[in-house]
Amino acid sequence: MIFRANINGRRTPKAINEQLVELRNEIHRVFAVLGKGGAEFPGEDFTEEDFAQEMEEQLPTEDEELKRQAQEIEEREAKKPRASGKTRIEDEKRFFFSEWKRIKKWCEERLAQADPIDSISMRPVLAAKAGIPNGIPAKALLHSMALHWPQDARQSAGIEEFDFKTISEDLGDDFHDLAGYAKKVAESRIPLMLVGPAGSGKSHIAKQVAELLNLDYGETPMTAGATPSWLLGSWNMQGFATRAFLEIYSKGGVFNFEEIDAADPNMLLVANNALASDRLFNPVNGEVYHRHADFVPVATANTYGLGGNREFTGRERLDGATIDRWRMGRIHVPIDENLAERILFS
Repeated sequence: MIFRANINGRRTPKAINEQLVELRNEIHRVFAVLGKGGAEFPGEDFTEEDFAQEMEEQLPTEDEELKRQAQEIEEREAKKPRASGKTRIEDEKRFFFSEWKRIKKWCEERLAQADPIDSISMRPVLAAKAGIPNGIPAKALLHSMALHWPQDARQSAGIEEFDFKTISEDLGDDFHDLAGYAKKVAESRIPLMLVGPAGSGKSHIAKQVAELLNLDYGETPMTAGATPSWLLGSWNMQGFATRAFLEIYSKGGVFNFEEIDAADPNMLLVANNALASDRLFNPVNGEVYHRHADFVPVATANTYGLGGNREFTGRERLDGATIDRWRMGRIHVPIDENLAERILFS
């Protein structure tokens, strides 16, 4: 529970909060077993195989737990009165939920056939709960959810392609064509990930989102050579020197994790811990920072985290947990020719 898998040839300890979560889960599992007790508790002939079978019968698998939570959400939604003004939103939610279950099952069937494509968690449901009332269509969220899949896989799963520009508010000549949609994602507090070629305006969109939301902006490169002190601060002769990330995380603002698909592993651990909960323990100064309601995380990348390609050979393969944290706010950012024309001739 303490160490991660080897990273660059060395054992790297997990963050304290992750260790505590795993310890808590382990305690719960032990209590579940001890809870049988009494005459039903097995005697000396109880083997490891018996124990494994008993655990399998008594404790829900992760998939069963997800299904249980999903069923609870569905039942709660079904009981809510449907006011006329909320009909469209609830219909969108129901459509998303049915598609989430269907696509999740499709992925599980692929895994059973030794042809894995993805593992769908509860995060898409939470993103839909926040984004759909804010005007983000279910089809846009479903497209984002599978944006890192090959196009033929999306087609096989029945996921429609979606052009984010069709629902991106026209904010005027000074703004990127996708700034309006990125603003909707940020307003919904869904982690925003801007993916596209170099020079397509990804960082520009991030700054424009901060401008549109009237929030402070900060950024840090995540590439090799960066150290966690760039995010967590450091000590000097004058005392502790804070960083923009800590200020924005605890006081609100838009923070851009630049080039996350080329991130140093230690930098990525800090970013993941910041998104994992509403509080962040800083081992550098021993302080706990609480996540502000107006903290808007943004990441820019040239790839979807599946490793380098012909054009971007130095990109790293992101683990599934990192991809899952950013999947619902992903936007493909092509070169905006209209903006380029306005810049050239203005």
